[in-house]
Amino acid sequence: MANERLAEIALTDPKRVKRILANRQSAARSKERKMRYIQELEHKVQVLQTEATTLSAQLTMLQRDSGGLATQNNELKIRLQAMEQQAQLRDGMLLMVPFFISFGEN
Repeated sequence: MANERLAEIALTDPKRVKRILANRQSAARSKERKMRYIQELEHKVQVLQTEATTLSAQLTMLQRDSGGLATQNNELKIRLQAMEQQAQLRDGMLLMVPFFISFGEN
């Protein structure tokens, strides 16, 4: 409502004008609170986007490291198997040595 209209209403119903003005002030405060809330949310979004970017980079790095460690672990397992097989062959040959010695004596 325009100020002239409020002046007319004030002559006949001053309580109504007081209520209208109070409602306008309340609406202005509400609008200000809403703007502050939106700004806070926008700030939180920026912070969370930065955090998500950082965490994504960390995840990529950890996945790469994990893949490298898994490969290294597999290689070590293969080497261990080969060494165990060599030990078994060596132990088997050592067990056969007395047999060959006694076979050669006859």
